[in-house]
Amino acid sequence: MTSNRHYWGKDAVLWADSLLQQMSPGSTVELVFSGKSTMQSIKSIVDNPVLGQIKSLLDIGTNPLNVVKTLNRTREDFKDKQREDALIAALGAVEPGDEESKLAGILQPQDINFIGDDLVMAYPKYSVDFLVQQGRVSLLQQPSFLQLARGQAALFYRPRVQWTRCTPEAWFSAMR
Repeated sequence: MTSNRHYWGKDAVLWADSLLQQMSPGSTVELVFSGKSTMQSIKSIVDNPVLGQIKSLLDIGTNPLNVVKTLNRTREDFKDKQREDALIAALGAVEPGDEESKLAGILQPQDINFIGDDLVMAYPKYSVDFLVQQGRVSLLQQPSFLQLARGQAALFYRPRVQWTRCTPEAWFSAMR
């Protein structure tokens, strides 16, 4: 529905009910591991930005100018990370029922989508969006389906789907 320019959250209760109706209990679980090789795992550790800062401290040598520049850059990176962490925590504290102004006070939307009288305040950098109805947050979505539909539409695409049937009532019969 989000891909069809109708935000799914406007019908969230209908979608939840429809999905629950189609569920059936399972008796087995299959675990699928990432498949990363040992070298890929080591590379992801080596690419960790914290380790990069430690490495840069070790590489600064004895030149006083390099020492000051590296320490200053590390301090700025740490401050930026603290600001980001505080912002993420504040966005995470927004709940359905909170006023739109509370959300906007934390961070102005990075993207906005108007849906009739409602709006979706989206934050692509944090992959989260909020449906605002009548001035109050009514739903939050993470990961942001709105951003995924725009930036990675292939996630939603399936061949031979009757897209007009992608509704809470008929989604399970949308495949031809």
